[in-house]
Amino acid sequence: MKKWLFSDNGKVTGPLDFAAAKQIVSNNPNLYAWQPSYSHWMPVNCIEEFISLMAVPKPPELIPSELIEHFITKERDLVAKLDSLDKSLDFTNSSLAEFDQEIVFYKQLTKDCSQEVQSTLDTIEQQYAALRQNLNGFKKAAIIAKSDLSVVSAEFHQRTSPEHSTPSVTKVPDLTEQKQAQELKQAQELKQAQELKQAQELK
Repeated sequence: MKKWLFSDNGKVTGPLDFAAAKQIVSNNPNLYAWQPSYSHWMPVNCIEEFISLMAVPKPPELIPSELIEHFITKERDLVAKLDSLDKSLDFTNSSLAEFDQEIVFYKQLTKDCSQEVQSTLDTIEQQYAALRQNLNGFKKAAIIAKSDLSVVSAEFHQRTSPEHSTPSVTKVPDLTEQKQAQELKQAQELKQAQELKQAQELK
């Protein structure tokens, strides 16, 4: 009859027959076992004779509905804030475009004026360029924030899908890669146009 030796953190028990071995494994599933046909000690949860004795792991608990609802509320708030930020950036961008035209107009109008007037316009234009650069940075940050929110929301909704017996959730607006790429391209084009304008004025 096959005899078994068991090791519990270096403390060896046995040899034991199979009936006694099953009893000890049932009480401690973290043991290592050895018997003459083995070349090395093995975890009992990897030995066919003892696998049926292992307790079935407790399934992970479902995400509490309170936590899901809290996440959804925060998610909606973030989506609303990002939408508001988008509108503000678009409005600011439109205003800056009008301001850009005014700068060009006044530069033409005052080209024969004193150096002091020209210096004042140059200072205003430099401040405008810095503001435009900051706007482009905000636009890129908004695009990244939308992308991150979309990824996190999709993963959370997948984990709390109906097959996991969780309440239905509101879908986050689809922020497609195409739209994100378009917004980023617009921001880059604005920056390039500003740089080109500055280069032309230096000639």
